[in-house]
Amino acid sequence: MAPKELEQWEEDLRAAELAHKEAQKMPGGPERIAALRRAGRLRFEAYEKIRAIQIDKDSRRSNRSGHPKDEH
Repeated sequence: MAPKELEQWEEDLRAAELAHKEAQKMPGGPERIAALRRAGRLRFEAYEKIRAIQIDKDSRRSNRSGHPKDEH
């Protein structure tokens, strides 16, 4: 993954967190519930993508170290 992609997902995560905070300020009702769900979904997707990118980086780093992965 290119670093630019990671930066974009981090920016998306920050935007989703801001959207979540704003949704929390809305008066109760179906619009608030829908906004909270959308913001939660966006946060989850961005977090999972960032996590996958970091796991990928870690696995590449460990593979380059010359140590084989645990094989049990």
